[in-house]
Amino acid sequence: MKARKLGPNYDYVFGNNAQDYLEGVDAVAIAVRTKILLFYKEWWEDRGIGIPMFESILGQVSKDNVRLAATNLLTKRVLEVPEVKSVTSVDILFYEGTRSMTVQLTIQYGADNETLSLELEV
Repeated sequence: MKARKLGPNYDYVFGNNAQDYLEGVDAVAIAVRTKILLFYKEWWEDRGIGIPMFESILGQVSKDNVRLAATNLLTKRVLEVPEVKSVTSVDILFYEGTRSMTVQLTIQYGADNETLSLELEV
C-alpha cells in the first residue's frame, strides 16, 4: 500500500515527488487516520461516505450508547482500508468540557498480520 503524506493540518503534502509518499505501516496508519477523520457528507466528490458523527454518535443520550455507536462505526470504517485484516481493540475517551474524544485503536494489517496501534483526537 502507498499513501500520500499528510501535513500538520492533515492536508496532502506536495512538491517533493517520491518523498511525498509513504509505504508499509506508515501508509496503513495514514489510511486509517483519514478514514476516521472524514465526517459524513464532508467530501465533495462522494457525500455518501464518512463517519456520521453528528447523525449517529453525538445524538445519543447515554455515554454507553455513544461509546457503543462510536465503536461500531469506527470499526466498520477502519475495516474498509484494504490492508486492514481486523480491529482488535477500540478504546474511546470522552472529554465533556471540550466535546472531543480520543480514539485508541489496535489493528492487524498486511499479509503477516502485523499489529498497529494508533491514537487519534476527534
